[in-house]
Amino acid sequence: MAVLPSKGSKIQITIATTLTDIADVSQFGFSGSEVGTFETTVLNQSAVGRTYGINGFSEGGSVAGTCYYDPSNASHQALTDLITTPVNDKAFNAIWNATATGTDWTFTGIVTSFDPSANLNDPLSADFGVKLDGLPTYST
Repeated sequence: MAVLPSKGSKIQITIATTLTDIADVSQFGFSGSEVGTFETTVLNQSAVGRTYGINGFSEGGSVAGTCYYDPSNASHQALTDLITTPVNDKAFNAIWNATATGTDWTFTGIVTSFDPSANLNDPLSADFGVKLDGLPTYST
């Protein structure tokens, strides 16, 4: 089993027609992806465990991240622009460890949040969120 460092991982956003690194990201992660289910438990079953089936849908979830905020950076401006002027199906790419091969996850999504903050003794930072529209294209 390979144990890969996070170094080299990045998330990209399409600016004009070019995938561009979101600058100075210190962390990002996906959450909420799941296969849709429905309960198939019946009253007269002998087993005590509830049973489930798949409903044919899957949820892509969302991406949340944190960056060191630079108000004049084009990628940070692209995120704030998508708050003031939301669009569907913005193209993104997540790269897990840039030295490993086949680690890109491409996806489309909607920027749902961009929350900058200033704290004493810390650099400017911002948290951002993207809701996936569909599923990412997982690396194989």
